[in-house]
Amino acid sequence: MNSPDTVDITSPDLGWGPPSSYRGRLTSRVESELLQQGSLTARVKQLAGHSFQLQVREQCWRELETDSLRAQFGPIAHGHKFWSRKIAMLGEGVDWILAHTLMPAHAADGPLAAVFSLNNKPLGEYLFEQPGLLRANFQLCRSASGHWGRRSLFFLHGKPIMVAEFFTADFFAHTNTSSAKDSAA
Repeated sequence: MNSPDTVDITSPDLGWGPPSSYRGRLTSRVESELLQQGSLTARVKQLAGHSFQLQVREQCWRELETDSLRAQFGPIAHGHKFWSRKIAMLGEGVDWILAHTLMPAHAADGPLAAVFSLNNKPLGEYLFEQPGLLRANFQLCRSASGHWGRRSLFFLHGKPIMVAEFFTADFFAHTNTSSAKDSAA
């Protein structure tokens, strides 16, 4: 179950799909933010400046009940454990991005083991510093609370880690304000 300040990538209600399935339902600004290939962490930190905070809301080992989600990671047996980490990236003291990361236990062998010692450090900073990092295509959805979300699989030395990021209205309100300030300059 989700509290209002977290999202759960495993929710069957999310209806993940390719970006093309959302054409016409996204404004160009929202689509541009959702499909940016670079580090979302770097973008949020740049926008938030000194007000950037990362809060870990939940970390635990869990099983994935949904076969279709487990299949995203390859052939993984029912009962296989996954590391689950839910965080919020804040700007100006409010949630801008709610994120949920899943990593199968077997992926913790090697460089991805570093995720266990991140504490309040952003996963994106770690991942985007790694040579050989690969990212699969985005899938998009809209949560029941109205947040637009994206998810993708990253591969580091062949090991998968899935990251879903949900953009709050406060994030888009700030990017709209920032865009207006940039245009006036």
